[in-house]
Amino acid sequence: MVRSRLLLRAAALTVGLLATTAPGAVIRITPQLELETSRIMGVFGDDSGTFSDEALLKIHTALWDDGIETDGYVTMLGLDTDHGISLVFLIDAAGIGGGNETASISFQTTAPIGRTRWINDQPDDISDSYNGISGKQVAWGLFSWNANVEGDAFAWSNLQPGDGLSAMFAAIEESTLPGLNGEDTFQFVSADGDGWSIVDTASFTSANYYSFTAQVVPNPATIALLSIAACHRRRRR
Repeated sequence: MVRSRLLLRAAALTVGLLATTAPGAVIRITPQLELETSRIMGVFGDDSGTFSDEALLKIHTALWDDGIETDGYVTMLGLDTDHGISLVFLIDAAGIGGGNETASISFQTTAPIGRTRWINDQPDDISDSYNGISGKQVAWGLFSWNANVEGDAFAWSNLQPGDGLSAMFAAIEESTLPGLNGEDTFQFVSADGDGWSIVDTASFTSANYYSFTAQVVPNPATIALLSIAACHRRRRR
């Protein structure tokens, strides 16, 4: 009996440790496409809403280290941050580029009211936001950057399981000259056991638009771990 109790306690402690280190949610784009989140330290600080250049470079560097090119692409990934689960949009790369011209892309995104938005861009490029009557907040504007100097970024944080999000991009005339790749402009990046990898790509439609919706769902691994912990608790009673 003593040995059984010790084994159960050890198992419960192991489950508890795994549950605290496993991301609590994933970001589902389609039933077949889910973005696993991972942690990059020091991304969002205490100044809510300020997406610093240093934080942006940390994200790009983590992806570059895993062989993912971000220059000329719009990259979507999920992060586990001090401000909860976050969906991050990287617009072009930080600090590098392929030309001297500027480029711009129109952007609109929605998230539930109460979620925090983070912007790395010129203050007047994200032109406005408002809270809608359906419980959603909407942000929209332009991302404009010098193709040889800097990229931009946007993120929603404090996301909760069940949250629905959307994003829509519109290419304007100079966006692909030379700012964004004409094919596979959009890339979705997911965490795995060894780092980061591209799990899907997409392009602008013939009408120069691209949009997607997403939902935050509980991480199946976390659900399984919590179920095991509950089972151990029942056995001990």
